[in-house]
Amino acid sequence: MKAFLTALFGGIFVLMVIMTVRTSFQQGLAAALPSFRSNPWAIATLYDAYFGFITFFLWVAYRETNLWVKVLWLILWGWETSPCHSMC
Repeated sequence: MKAFLTALFGGIFVLMVIMTVRTSFQQGLAAALPSFRSNPWAIATLYDAYFGFITFFLWVAYRETNLWVKVLWLILWGWETSPCHSMC
């Protein structure tokens, strides 16, 4: 099962990198922002993603017993899911 999950998540990572690079070549983020802000489905998808991140982190914080590991998760996931990370 571990090998399957490693392959699955590795494949998802590779596909997301390919999709991000491909999309960036088609249209830059700065050029896409005006149409993104005016699209209600784009905003709903953004809320969905961030609520998913919050749910995941709270589940990890609930299950993790070590305080320092909880803090590390918060720092790492906070950086990964921050808008600055995707725009900077």
